[in-house]
Amino acid sequence: MAKKEKATPQTIEHRIALLSKTKGTQTRMMLSEYSNRTSVDIRQWYKKADMEKFAPTRKGISLAVEDLPALLKATKKAIRVAKREGLLPDDE
Repeated sequence: MAKKEKATPQTIEHRIALLSKTKGTQTRMMLSEYSNRTSVDIRQWYKKADMEKFAPTRKGISLAVEDLPALLKATKKAIRVAKREGLLPDDE
């Protein structure tokens, strides 16, 4: 009897934003689907001189897409606090 091969789950990725960029590094926000689970991933990527493409690092966070509203709420709060502390300009 032939051994059954495991199906490899397909990964779907959508780049949402490039948040910061320095020479050789990028911080990317992506929506990814893997094994029927959708997540938002904010991760640092790197590229060395001998590399063709950027590669992800372990530095980052991956959350279930259902957590996006809570992330937005927390981000808005962080912006308010940063403005109050003088860390960000007050746009108003």
